[in-house]
Amino acid sequence: MSRKVYNIHIGDLVRDFFVLLENYPDHPQNLFVFTSFLKGFLRQRAFDETTPTIEVVTILKHERPVIFYHMRKQTEDWIYILTRIDMDVEEAKQRLHHIAN
Repeated sequence: MSRKVYNIHIGDLVRDFFVLLENYPDHPQNLFVFTSFLKGFLRQRAFDETTPTIEVVTILKHERPVIFYHMRKQTEDWIYILTRIDMDVEEAKQRLHHIAN
């Protein structure tokens, strides 16, 4: 069984992430929205670009701490690994804004 993977630009993914941050407040009921986004984000293959996973997770940690807290409590291995990575939040924001524009 083969799975179709559609190539998209990283800027589109980053813009989608910023839309999520604008539209979904830091409430546990929005955990599924962000978890689903991250799962899809990790599955995407971009045109000769590296997905900025660390940057997205870092911003999520600082902008949506309640959602991030509940995400860390998940038992899935991929979430466990993602929620343990971190970088400077200002540098992460700068990189993502550069990618989005």
